[in-house]
Amino acid sequence: SIQIEQSNLIEDLIQTDASINSGNSGGPLLNKNGQVIGINTAKIQTAEGLGFAIPINSAKVIIEEVISEGTFETVQLGVTVMDLDEYGARLGIDLDIEGGVVVLKVQANSPADKAGITVGDIIVKIGDDDIDSTLKLKKELFKYKVGDSTSLSILRNRVEEVVEIQFTDMK
Repeated sequence: SIQIEQSNLIEDLIQTDASINSGNSGGPLLNKNGQVIGINTAKIQTAEGLGFAIPINSAKVIIEEVISEGTFETVQLGVTVMDLDEYGARLGIDLDIEGGVVVLKVQANSPADKAGITVGDIIVKIGDDDIDSTLKLKKELFKYKVGDSTSLSILRNRVEEVVEIQFTDMK
């Protein structure tokens, strides 16, 4: 995981010593057999020869949609979340809940806001997929397009609720 801007964290990357310079990110990271295993995306400015690539399996969903649709648009819930374990550790408490991400902020008029998600809710499932980390939530959102709907399972005051969420354009 690397922080590339104040509010932008890229996670689940492949560390590489492939030469990545300004202007040539986006090129393929190849294995010894010439197979594309990643897309070179960033380098650490303070470390010579230390670069990072997005794993090809993470990029395939995007690539396939660009080929079929000509574009790719990421859906957003409109929430700021934190891993439940980290949240509990920062507060110095054991929440005694397995998995999930806690909602710290809800953007007004976002899909989450319209679905009734509130600060303090714990997202434990999107569709049929369990959510155990912010990274897993981000990965699962790649499955959806603007206009899609799905269920979101949350814990609110330790009671599980299921809400329907529709992904809308956040622009």
